[in-house]
Amino acid sequence: MKFERYLLPEFGHLRLDEITRTHVIKFRALTCEPKRSSRNKKLSNDWINHVMTPLRGILNEAALRYEFATPFINIKPLKIDKTPIEPFSLAEVQYFLSNVREDFQDYYTVRFFTAMRTTEIDGLKWQFVNLDRQEILCKKHWSMAM
Repeated sequence: MKFERYLLPEFGHLRLDEITRTHVIKFRALTCEPKRSSRNKKLSNDWINHVMTPLRGILNEAALRYEFATPFINIKPLKIDKTPIEPFSLAEVQYFLSNVREDFQDYYTVRFFTAMRTTEIDGLKWQFVNLDRQEILCKKHWSMAM
């Protein structure tokens, strides 16, 4: 989809060795602008980087095969701002745990108070839980292959 929607309309009329650094930078700048659609939203830097990745791969491979300079020299991916994480307060966690179904309380207690990943918790077996030592060992994780 990214190839047909973004790359072919912009570069489809050019030979690979005709695409210059200026073309690439101009294309990225135009892609960064808000679109004239009903939403009028700007594409995220992450999405733009995902559009640029196949272009980078195609041009770098073509440059190696056909011995021309890649136009991607010193063109770095756009910076992606980290999404701020706002964890629950202890009061919010306690409120949640007091209102969740009883059969899920242990599960969510472990989720909130450990740094275990979802696959680790979902694959947890009682043999790896030591209540005397207050210890949970992550020996296995759940996956679709299990």
